[in-house]
Amino acid sequence: MSATLFTDTYGELGLPLHYWGHRDGATRAAILVYVRHMADPRFEPEPTADELRLVVEYCAYFINAPCWKWPKHELGMLRASIEHVKTAHELATWLWGCSSIGIDPL
Repeated sequence: MSATLFTDTYGELGLPLHYWGHRDGATRAAILVYVRHMADPRFEPEPTADELRLVVEYCAYFINAPCWKWPKHELGMLRASIEHVKTAHELATWLWGCSSIGIDPL
């Protein structure tokens, strides 16, 4: 995963910084494209490869925040599997895994 936009900088208590306040807005725009597409895939365009990369990079940053400690096994699986996400559908499946343990990156 590229570290182009995100570093190991986390907020107080090891919480991830929210994408809405991050840098130039490219991540924010990419996430909006992704969310719109998933809400209405027939009429909203699929994210480009670059947009999807930004969303996946943010999700990798988010899930690797030091504040997330439990459930250890599921977190380990999510942290490892985000590195292999290549499509919007794979990202949706990964996000479902996050929501099943109470984490909502987007």
